[in-house]
Amino acid sequence: MSDVMPVTASRLLIASSRLPLTVRVSGEQVRLVHAGGGLATGLRRWQEESRGVWIGWPGDVSHLTAEQRASLDARLARRHLVPVFLTPDQFDRYDDRFASGVLSRVFDRQIDRVPPDAGGWDAYRQVNQRFADTIVAAYTPGDVIWIHDYQLLLAPA
Repeated sequence: MSDVMPVTASRLLIASSRLPLTVRVSGEQVRLVHAGGGLATGLRRWQEESRGVWIGWPGDVSHLTAEQRASLDARLARRHLVPVFLTPDQFDRYDDRFASGVLSRVFDRQIDRVPPDAGGWDAYRQVNQRFADTIVAAYTPGDVIWIHDYQLLLAPA
């Protein structure tokens, strides 16, 4: 791939199960830790160059104070990151139990490894709807939308 970015008037709107960073809390300090994974590394520059938006889960922020949450929201907005806040239980049921516990195994042809009591379908549908609603709210005409991976298979509908 070339290092030359294409000139475009379109923003890149990326939706992935996680933001390209994670919120870490240590005492009163709230830090933003960048993800080093392939998606974050590969698409972050395109999102920034297009002045686009990245939608995803920032990690568990349920224990933040109202002041910490307001500060976090402002910091994320400055980076054009739109959080989809989920409780740890929602994330567990949606991602760990259903997306990773069922879908990834089906796609990897490991049907025999799908737990019979995996559950999580209702959470998967609900979280996908929340992502879809967030995408619609962030969308402006002309945006290019990238919905990433099996965690968000229902969001385009």
